[in-house]
Amino acid sequence: MKRAVLLLSLLLIAIPVGAQNVNYYFHDTDSAVGKLMDSSHPTAGYPAYINLDEGAAIWSSSPFSSDTKISGDVSVTVFIEAFFLKPDAMPIQMRFIKVTLLDITPSGNMDPIAASKVTPIIFISNNTVKHPTIIINNVDYTIPQGDSLGIKIEKAINLMSYFPFSMLSPFFATYILYDSRDECSFAEIPINMTGGGISLECYDREESVKPGESVDYGIMIYNTGSSDDVVSFSHNYNGNEWKVEISPQSVNVKRGGFNYTTVTVTAPEDAEPGDYLNITITGVGSNGASSVWLNTSIAPYSYGVSVTAKDSEKTGEPGDKVNFTFNVKNTGDLTDTYSLGVTCVWDTHLSENNITLEPGKSKDVVVAVDIPLNASNGTVQLVVLTAKSMNDNTKESSARAQLTVIYTTPPAPESGGGINPGYILVVIGVIFLIVIAAYLSKISVKSIELYCDERMKEISPGRKAEFLIKLKNPMDRVKDGKNRIKYRIGIEGSIPERWTAKVDRDELILDGGEEAEIRLTVQPPSDASYDEWASVDLVVYPSKGKSERLNLLITLREPQPLLETSYEHEGEMEEGNKVITRVKIENEGDADADNVRVSILVNGKEKNRVEGIRIPAGGYVEVSIPWIAEEENDVEVRVEEIREE
Repeated sequence: MKRAVLLLSLLLIAIPVGAQNVNYYFHDTDSAVGKLMDSSHPTAGYPAYINLDEGAAIWSSSPFSSDTKISGDVSVTVFIEAFFLKPDAMPIQMRFIKVTLLDITPSGNMDPIAASKVTPIIFISNNTVKHPTIIINNVDYTIPQGDSLGIKIEKAINLMSYFPFSMLSPFFATYILYDSRDECSFAEIPINMTGGGISLECYDREESVKPGESVDYGIMIYNTGSSDDVVSFSHNYNGNEWKVEISPQSVNVKRGGFNYTTVTVTAPEDAEPGDYLNITITGVGSNGASSVWLNTSIAPYSYGVSVTAKDSEKTGEPGDKVNFTFNVKNTGDLTDTYSLGVTCVWDTHLSENNITLEPGKSKDVVVAVDIPLNASNGTVQLVVLTAKSMNDNTKESSARAQLTVIYTTPPAPESGGGINPGYILVVIGVIFLIVIAAYLSKISVKSIELYCDERMKEISPGRKAEFLIKLKNPMDRVKDGKNRIKYRIGIEGSIPERWTAKVDRDELILDGGEEAEIRLTVQPPSDASYDEWASVDLVVYPSKGKSERLNLLITLREPQPLLETSYEHEGEMEEGNKVITRVKIENEGDADADNVRVSILVNGKEKNRVEGIRIPAGGYVEVSIPWIAEEENDVEVRVEEIREE
């Protein structure tokens, strides 16, 4: 089989000493003054826009938790669109733009720090979008603790405000495009000049949760300063609906090293899908300060279902009707209706075919199974109940139970007032049969034992289901080979058309005490309906003794990945040491895994993760993930496929 190999390595980010420029991206999120700007790169596919002809555009950072010095050139890259109703009729347009750096106080006062020169921008013909970089030279200023940094962009010269050009102003506009992957307007600010620097990183800054649930963000703190540092953390959320906790609130970071803290965000119980919280986490030490932006949104409502068997095993006699109770639970967020179906070789009756449940509610469903009158003693059949969402056909669940046929001896009739001659004959006949049975038990021994660890398989159309059945000769081994038995192997049961079922051998010979494996392979056609299923009986006929059969069940499902994981650690697990966990994930399923997340948890807390991994069916990936050891290290490697709802 051709295997696709993908090698991913997540290396520690090295922040060089003296790296002081920080990018502040412009976002379409309201701030205390204007819109928010922070260090998180935009992820939207389409830009937001502001019309400069209606007034200046202002972005502001979160308040600084300590005095922050700016020293050097500030550069602002901005996407500008010159709009005209008939661009073909206007071969050239010109705009004059000015950028001002602001110190914004907690009361909202805006004090200019420095400004750029007026920058003319020429737009030729239909090339109406430009992204110039405008420089504010030689800034030397300290932002006081509690103040915010602001950027103001405005038109410096507006010819359309003067007559007679004002008559044409309704046909022109000047737009700032921002907050998208392609149009990511931003400012590059030289901060943390003195003492090296502190940098915060978070590998996944956007998460979604359900109302009332929490999510943890792992924050890594790098110290590129000249000395060891103690870094304290704070956040800018002042509301009372969401809950934000930082633990620990301060950490020791060795010079040239790094450490961790965890930010836990809890959503309100009454939150709705689409609600979100943007917060900025700030870390401050003697070597500098840094911040990171986090976004927590409320996940959309989803459907879900779970089926469990209350009666996992039951017995019955031929002709009996045996009832099995299953529980169906709505594990989703919305009221849902489920269609119910039963898979069993024998006739079955459902107490109801569809049920409707509210979120979190469950209901018992009874499946009645009719045991045929000709059922053999010891026959085992599987009973499978499947519940499928009628609103989302990807949500379904199944549970199975086992029914075994067992004969029981009827009780003797009660005697009346005298001895019935017929009853005496019955007793004599029973005694005779007991004697015959005792004699036969002496001259005959069970000659077959059949075992199979997994008697039910669920596969996708076109795939093969393989069963390994162990056949043993339970008789004692004797020198003359009298207990050597020849076994013929056959296949019976309920098998749909175009399905194939075959064994790897038709017969074998076993001496007393010997055993062998039989491989049974069942394969449906690639275009088989998901409603089809097969009940296959492996029948073994010995050269002496009674034949035995083993029932196997095969049902169909949609293709899906199957991830198998192995890993090893490199480095000493001593407190403060760097450990690298190398994880190998193999996809042994029949569908690609498109969005796999690998997380390292130590003592129940997430230390690091990698996301967005794609593993083709039959392929594998290798991931190297670094983390810092603690005093005690109970390590868990969690691999999961993240499915979009």
